Amino acid sequence: MTTDHACQEAARRAAGAISAVRAVLPAPELPAEEPEPGPDQDLPVVLRQYLGVPERPARPVALEPPPEPVLPAVPDSVGAVVLLLFLEGMRSEMTGTLSVWYASLARRLPEVLSTSSDEPWTRNWDGVTALKTGAHEVLTALMGVGSGTASSALAARMALVEDVLCGAFRRLSVPCSAAGRCARELHDATASLYGLAACAAPCHDEEAIAQGDFGRARIVR
Repeated sequence: MTTDHACQEAARRAAGAISAVRAVLPAPELPAEEPEPGPDQDLPVVLRQYLGVPERPARPVALEPPPEPVLPAVPDSVGAVVLLLFLEGMRSEMTGTLSVWYASLARRLPEVLSTSSDEPWTRNWDGVTALKTGAHEVLTALMGVGSGTASSALAARMALVEDVLCGAFRRLSVPCSAAGRCARELHDATASLYGLAACAAPCHDEEAIAQGDFGRARIVR
């Protein structure tokens, strides 16, 4: 049975993984603000010159880039939500709904990445109980499948969900290396819920992926 301590540590580890992804997630581009034209600026050029109306001043160029925004820390409760998402992916594989779960990530992952500790539910929600329930539901579903030993069956499904999550992060424009590390951390945090040790993981070679060499893209580190 998954312990409270294991759930707390796994949630903390997952929160750290999400924090690393948020730090490298491209910020949305905002449209440049144009100054409102004065009433005389709409006149034709010849008429402005005749009336002596000055030209519209050029927009000043910023000498220094704006400072990088300081992102608030990701609370452990959000880490627990991400792990529940991982566990849900494992269950969906066993029920034949993995594609439906994957399609939902395009909406759910951005919601998770934008959550901060300022939201009230992050302080009031019992993530430990939810994780214990979610981990138990995976084991229950696994008993119905009956494929190999429990540890090997869990490992196979965790590896699959790790790869799917890595791809989902890449679709959000997260750099390849950061997406791979976050997915691997979430895999290891989920494994810790069942007392499984982290195993050697595939390293995502960004150059190999860019060249289409997927055999070299997944090498054991």
